[in-house]
This record gives sequence, structure tokens and C-alpha cells, in this order.
Amino acid sequence: HTVRGVVHRRNVYLVPRSDGSIVLGASSREDGNDLVSVEALYTLLDDARRLVPGIMDASLREVIARPRPGTPDDRPIIDRVDAHTVVSNGFFRHGVLLAPLGARIASDLLLGADPGTHRGLLGLHRFPAAASSISH
Repeated sequence: HTVRGVVHRRNVYLVPRSDGSIVLGASSREDGNDLVSVEALYTLLDDARRLVPGIMDASLREVIARPRPGTPDDRPIIDRVDAHTVVSNGFFRHGVLLAPLGARIASDLLLGADPGTHRGLLGLHRFPAAASSISH
């Protein structure tokens, strides 16, 4: 199960993967540097230890930093672009947590399900300039 908590007013989460590994997150930078700072890594590990003391027995496999595309209204875009394409993007800092829901909605759209209220909340039409640049 995903473990989410707050340590010293900082959010931290641990997400189990099917291969037995755990994703620990997350930090962010606003300085344009795309590397993980030692301070952020230390803070995340310390916060994880406070939430789940057994994490100290784990091994560190990798430390990565990735862009986190977002949208102006802070909601992801999950929408059908054409008969063969569905876009699922803009999860910003919540990507690892929302991935299962995003995958389910996107696969439903690919399989032809009616988007219902999801289209109103997550549809590309929220951004007229972007929607008009997509040819249907």
C-alpha cells in the first residue's frame, strides 16, 4: 500500500512497485537545475525513516530527477485526440500517485468508453489554443 505522511510539515510518500522496490518522493526545485540535491535526498530519506522505520534496511537502487509537466489549472489532461490516440499528461507532482487512475481512464478512452464527466474535468478542450492545434 502507498504510505503518505507529513513530517515537519513536509509531504512524503512511499509507493510500492510490483518488482518489490519502493518509490520515495518527492522533492522539487525551482532553480532550473535538473539534478537531485543532497539536501533533498537526505530530507526524503530521513522523513521516510520517521514514517516507516524499517526502510533503513532497504538498499538504494537509484536517485532520479525528472520534469513534471503540469497544466495551468493543476489538473492532468486525459483525453482522446483522435481515433487512435489518447493523451495522458500534466500530472505534475502527483504522477506516481495518480498513475493508476490515469491509466484506467486512458485505457477506457482507448477502448471506446464514454468519457462522461472525466472529459469535462480532464479534457483537452479546457485549453482552447491547445485543442485547436490538434487535428481530429
